[in-house]
Amino acid sequence: MMIWSAIGCQLRHPTGAFGWTVGHFMRFLNARSNALAIAALALQGDEDILELGCGPGHAIRLMAAQAPRSVIHAIDQSATMLAQSRSRNWEAIQSGCVHLYQGRFEELPLRSHSIDKILAVNVAYFWRDSQRVLREARRVLRPGGTFSVYVTDASTMRRWKFADAKTHRLFDPDGLVGMLQHGGFDHDQVTVTNIEVLPGIAGLIATVGNRCGGIPPLAPSNVTAALDSGPKWPRLPRLRSSCGSLPTQVRIPCFDASDAISLA
Repeated sequence: MMIWSAIGCQLRHPTGAFGWTVGHFMRFLNARSNALAIAALALQGDEDILELGCGPGHAIRLMAAQAPRSVIHAIDQSATMLAQSRSRNWEAIQSGCVHLYQGRFEELPLRSHSIDKILAVNVAYFWRDSQRVLREARRVLRPGGTFSVYVTDASTMRRWKFADAKTHRLFDPDGLVGMLQHGGFDHDQVTVTNIEVLPGIAGLIATVGNRCGGIPPLAPSNVTAALDSGPKWPRLPRLRSSCGSLPTQVRIPCFDASDAISLA
């Protein structure tokens, strides 16, 4: 029992050699859910994107390849995961296309209405104060922006011994919508798509449209189409100067190890 609890804690906040190994497993186990959640964002190629819980950096790499003119901001609490993200995306960091932050989702180091798309894959389980996290997401999301949230369905998670109540909050479709509503999004802003990530593994993707600009949530057509497809720690880079709405220097806020981290 102790080993399952330890795995659950490491998934919540990877640390040390064990956490480093967990990060490498995340890269492979989450490859399909990352691809599907990114498809739901319908990236346009020249946008400001935020990932909540970047983990080992696999989703960053996918988005940078799909939208090479975009700027990607990614935040994670785990220093171990940020090290892997740096190593995996070093060229994009050097070119100014990717910026990494260590900190809390409840205190995003970005200005209001500065982000077009937000991605959160396998992290909502760990949001102890989901209302604050979602309030921050709404704050930074531009009018007309899109927020894509992936979680594995509770029907699958209940079979996994590491996903106990001490580390994971479980979601069915109604629970996922309820969390987003509690965070300030209207019910009709949210579209939930049921997917089969792998045989026997049911997943949920919630696509949320920030309708301040009059744009409804995306239809799940992009997700449906995607279902058929299948280090040295350098100094943090400066943000691109053309992003007038964003800070000119990366800020590393203090964080509490008990708060939300990445499974992405």
